[in-house]
Amino acid sequence: MKIAAVIVTYFPPDNFGLNLASVCEQVDRVFVIDNGSTSFSFDQAYESDKVTVFINEENIGLAAAQNMGVKAALEGGYDWILFLDQDSFLTRGYVSTMLSHFQSLDIIDKKRVFMLGPRIFDEGGGFFYKHLVKWGSLGFKRVSCAGEIIENVIFIISAGSFIARWAFEKLGFFKEEFFIDYVDNEFCLRGISRGFKIQVVCNAILFHKIGARRLVKIGSFTVKPTFHSFMRRYTIYRNRVWVWKLYFRRVFPFVFFDILATFCDLLRIVTVEDNVSRKLRYAIKGLWVGLKTPARLL
Repeated sequence: MKIAAVIVTYFPPDNFGLNLASVCEQVDRVFVIDNGSTSFSFDQAYESDKVTVFINEENIGLAAAQNMGVKAALEGGYDWILFLDQDSFLTRGYVSTMLSHFQSLDIIDKKRVFMLGPRIFDEGGGFFYKHLVKWGSLGFKRVSCAGEIIENVIFIISAGSFIARWAFEKLGFFKEEFFIDYVDNEFCLRGISRGFKIQVVCNAILFHKIGARRLVKIGSFTVKPTFHSFMRRYTIYRNRVWVWKLYFRRVFPFVFFDILATFCDLLRIVTVEDNVSRKLRYAIKGLWVGLKTPARLL
């Protein structure tokens, strides 16, 4: 099977060349799509004939940039696409672990599993992610890796995810109007609402960082705020309402979970984050715009 990686950059870190090298060792082709990093020289970032770079003069958004990479990968005949952030560093054997797991599936699951995700270690918070799965009367629970795989996963983040080419052929591309936040959530929900499956491969580990997350102690409690900017709060809250509208009936467990997560996030903003009033204003503005947007336009 031919594997391509898609990495969207926006003023990438100084160690981007090292991160890129860890990817080039494990895939057949890397498509780097830059969103207007005018002060960054890609000629100095890497030396590999596996890398193809697309330069956008401005920031066209994560979804649109990822779609550029997807289309290039489909045209190149690649079977699976690995999505990574600019600060993602692949552990040795990551890709082969993913492929070995897929090859071990039976014929039915090979036609149903459209996404594979890794076990993710949050470098900012210092913990392994828990994954949301379908379960019980509430419809969901959060679980950690305890074996080789996690089944019935509702969504995974795009960083480190493997997506089969047929998924894009059947489901379409990422929703570009989302720009950045909830792009991955929406695509996951689109797939599982059509009867396809997502699995987490616990032996594939990705080191990742969301926002400026760090652990904060409040008495005997530990919270994990992301410290996103006020503009990110706007897109997060607008896009999450869009997702609720699209999948309230089709994937209710996620919507129920995300509504609860919204209240928790607002509480974290009020209690431990900075620039509270501005972030709250933009979060409320995002909610309002999301509610006003007709579902037929999404």
